[in-house]
Amino acid sequence: AIIKTGCILAVIICVCIAAWKFYDNYQEKHGPYITVGDHEIQKAEFDYYYYSSLNSFASTYGSYLSYFGLDTSKPLDQQQYSDTMTWDDYFQQQAVNQLKNVYALTDEANEKGFEYDASSDYDDMVTSIKSYAQQQGVSEDEYCKSVFGSDATLEGIKPYVEMSGLASAYYNDVKDDIEVPDDEINTYYDENKDNYDSVDYRVCKIEADMPEEETETETEAQTETAAESTSETAVTETQIETESETMSAEESEAAAKAEEEAKEAAMAEAKAKADDMLSKITDEASFEKVYGDYATDASTDSLNTGKKKSSISPTDVANWLFDADRQAGDTTVIEDTANNAYYVVYFKD
Repeated sequence: AIIKTGCILAVIICVCIAAWKFYDNYQEKHGPYITVGDHEIQKAEFDYYYYSSLNSFASTYGSYLSYFGLDTSKPLDQQQYSDTMTWDDYFQQQAVNQLKNVYALTDEANEKGFEYDASSDYDDMVTSIKSYAQQQGVSEDEYCKSVFGSDATLEGIKPYVEMSGLASAYYNDVKDDIEVPDDEINTYYDENKDNYDSVDYRVCKIEADMPEEETETETEAQTETAAESTSETAVTETQIETESETMSAEESEAAAKAEEEAKEAAMAEAKAKADDMLSKITDEASFEKVYGDYATDASTDSLNTGKKKSSISPTDVANWLFDADRQAGDTTVIEDTANNAYYVVYFKD
């Protein structure tokens, strides 16, 4: 009887475990995965947007993915997007953002009574999926799983495709109805020119040949040499120390002065070269012709195109280029004391 009871209990436990696993799997697939506003999002729907973001990124950058440090053949949660995020974190974030946008737009579209037949969007998707599936020799559902996640099916993604179509149509409808007066556009542009304007220019960097700074070891060696030299004379120990300290202070001051003068001379020489180059520039072609004779690094292309103000360094060069009075063909020499250099700049457009 005891054995029989034990067997019955074992069977009950196994049934309970199986039932729990079934429920757990069901909840994972059909229960809420995340919440967006008042909407409970299932895992399959989240995956649809997750893999849509991943596929779009991979399609856009193709063979350049390695430059981003992304290998789609390896686990995304083991690859860093940034110091604080993996690539898995990044695409999860993109999926959430897309879901927020889609549900915000469709909620408002429904509230406003906006009508749109999204069946054609789904039909186009089906046509595309069938074509790709046939090329790869797999079923439509198998292809969907490979592209949109393990829970995706051709029929299952239909509401996601149609909802995205509705959101896009409503967004375009709202955007097309927005009219902004020209004077408002012009006022905004005038107040934010640096965010929209870009410049084409040529620049030559001429670095000063600065003297090497004396190392601490060299300074100590000079002090020791001075002390040893003084000790050879017939003076007391106190006199040796006093004279050594005096000589070190005087030598240190003299060395500092000499170093400063050497730096000034190096900057003056760089300035003279920059002014000489400037005197030979009459147009863009002449700038390009003499560039190699003056540039510290002639392998760097002098031409910069489509540059926004925030991307130009140093700041004084950017300010000069974006001055409201700037005209095509303007030239100048700009000092950069922070980097011990001069820039010869030609404003193209």
